[in-house]
Amino acid sequence: MNLRVETSANINFQNSTTPGSTEIFELRMNSGILEFDIGTNVLTASYPGNNTWFNLKIVGNLNSLFWVIYIDGIQISGANIPGANQIGLVNFTTNSRGCLLY
Repeated sequence: MNLRVETSANINFQNSTTPGSTEIFELRMNSGILEFDIGTNVLTASYPGNNTWFNLKIVGNLNSLFWVIYIDGIQISGANIPGANQIGLVNFTTNSRGCLLY
């Protein structure tokens, strides 16, 4: 997906469509720093930064539980995430009022 983050944004994956269900992992983007929070660790990498379009690709193998994050076609992070064998919903949010995520 192509994204543009004005200042900061979050994307989280949950294992069920039930509100408040277990979070599998969260991506936090703020001023060029991407945090891949898998619960037990937070892996960090960079993305092009504020107000710049970029391509984000998230690939998960539901059998092996291995998830990989790509920015503009380059693998920036990957992790084995216990319990990440199903996805119920994905939330896209910004961290502050008035902040935009395209």
